[in-house]
Amino acid sequence: MEIEKKEQESLFDYYHFTKTEAKKYIVLERVFVELTPKKIRQKVNALRGLELPDELMKWIKEYDKIGRRNPLTWKRTYGHSCIVNFSDATVENRAFLENTKFLMFMFIILLDDVADVWQSKTLLDEILKIPYEEKDIDFNKLDEREQKYLKFTLKLWKNLLRRLKTFKNYKEFEGLLEYNIRQMLHGRRYGYLMNKKPWLINKIELQSYLTASVCSMQILEDFTIDFMFAQNLAISEYGKIRELTFRTQQMTRRGNWVSGWIKEIEELDFTSGVVAYALDEGAITSEDLLNTTRENYMVVVEKIRKSNAEKELLMEWEDNFHKNIETAKKIKSMNAEKYVLGVEQLLGMVLISAHAS
Repeated sequence: MEIEKKEQESLFDYYHFTKTEAKKYIVLERVFVELTPKKIRQKVNALRGLELPDELMKWIKEYDKIGRRNPLTWKRTYGHSCIVNFSDATVENRAFLENTKFLMFMFIILLDDVADVWQSKTLLDEILKIPYEEKDIDFNKLDEREQKYLKFTLKLWKNLLRRLKTFKNYKEFEGLLEYNIRQMLHGRRYGYLMNKKPWLINKIELQSYLTASVCSMQILEDFTIDFMFAQNLAISEYGKIRELTFRTQQMTRRGNWVSGWIKEIEELDFTSGVVAYALDEGAITSEDLLNTTRENYMVVVEKIRKSNAEKELLMEWEDNFHKNIETAKKIKSMNAEKYVLGVEQLLGMVLISAHAS
């Protein structure tokens, strides 16, 4: 059973925007116009043909022995790392920076999947020790498959940390990176609880614990890595830039939620904001989630598709876009408006995966 998508249907229609509402959202209109069925197929084919650097392919091939993400996930990831950034890296050293961001994304995905797909508290407890409590890891608590997964994740983290320590401003931002990562670790525990006890899910806590702390788009981590790498620090405007980046994280999370929630529900992962918004609207109940299986998941999907959950998240995305444009105008030390326009391009990229046939 699949959600019906009509060839002639615009994305405004698909997401239940009225004509009056659609006129108010000029940025969404730009994105949606680019996402016709024909253009989506062209972009997906182009993505499939993308060749990743050899260094990253080595990690992906090793990941394939223990993970479950398909090749397009990593190609999209690489594309993301090349679009939204503050770095003043030169052409010669940009590849090292972009590859580092890619590996950070892979690390976050590895943790994400334990909480959302494996839903194993034993493995989650051990894997969350990697960044800062490695000496306390107990491999004996895990079976052979879990041990292999944990060892790969640990190997990736150590490689990532070695790379970061070569960055010019690593010491300056080491504490901030740790803060960001600890937020992410904390959010993974909340995500695990949401999946095990879906009656806990609500919009307020989800926006507090998941929007900023857990995000496969990793905007806050990327921002910190950019500043670690930067040759000319715009430190006097750091607070304002961080404000813009924090809001960008909220935006990208909303785009990611709208893009991937159907697949997540199929995997019995209920951490998407789409689920929380549908619950708040009354389109579904926690009992619906408790009764969802891999065989009947489309029942709850159909209920959510009839709600305004996706539309509300997209409206919030555009509202934040305009706030970011105003914030960017106040930043003089770098081209922050270019960064914001990159976020618009990023929304188009994540929505492609939701509408690719």
